[in-house]
Amino acid sequence: MTDLNLNALRLFVKVVEAGSFVGAAKALGIPKTTVSRRLSELEAHLEVRLLQRDSRRLSLSPEGTRFYSRCQKIISDIDDAVLELCEGAKTPGGPLRVTCSPLVGESFLGEWCLEYLQEFPNVNLELCFLGRKTDLIEEGFDVAIRAGIPASSNLIARKFTKVSQYLCASPTYLETHSAPQEPTDLSEHNCISYTQIEHARLGFCTTKPVIRSELMSLALFLPTVTLWC
Repeated sequence: MTDLNLNALRLFVKVVEAGSFVGAAKALGIPKTTVSRRLSELEAHLEVRLLQRDSRRLSLSPEGTRFYSRCQKIISDIDDAVLELCEGAKTPGGPLRVTCSPLVGESFLGEWCLEYLQEFPNVNLELCFLGRKTDLIEEGFDVAIRAGIPASSNLIARKFTKVSQYLCASPTYLETHSAPQEPTDLSEHNCISYTQIEHARLGFCTTKPVIRSELMSLALFLPTVTLWC
């Protein structure tokens, strides 16, 4: 016997609940003739008469009574499962594993995570601060927060926020080295660079040095770095 069509079971249950083909047709929004034909097809498929028909009413056969009881539970369970799934999609819950660099985690995620958990208290949030690039699938992470321009991959990227960066030099260094005026000037300087930003594009937003403090006298604005998740 081939698999039954779920719609056929739902139609049978609706006919029993409505007590007539006309009532079931109105409830389902289909013609009465369609209801009668599909029910006959279901009985032919099962090789069992489910309903006793006469000119005034419908009644369940003994086999139909047992079948209706099982079908009613199946349809109810399916409807409940669909409703639960839809409600779950609207209200997040369950475990959520997030990875990012220690710098990003310590600088930004504290307040954001607090607000997120206040809005979605059913989420079990796990944060992993790692100083390396992670394989989300291999290591079982749901989300990774990374800086730079995402490389093309099969992962979905969403812009999270922007972070301003500065190029800084000490007064002592500037006494023996001229201040860079263009990004290409950096090749002639001793730099401590953060190299884990993917496909970063750096350039000056202004060519004028900005005095920030006595310890850090040169602060040239660099383009903002975008965090992705």
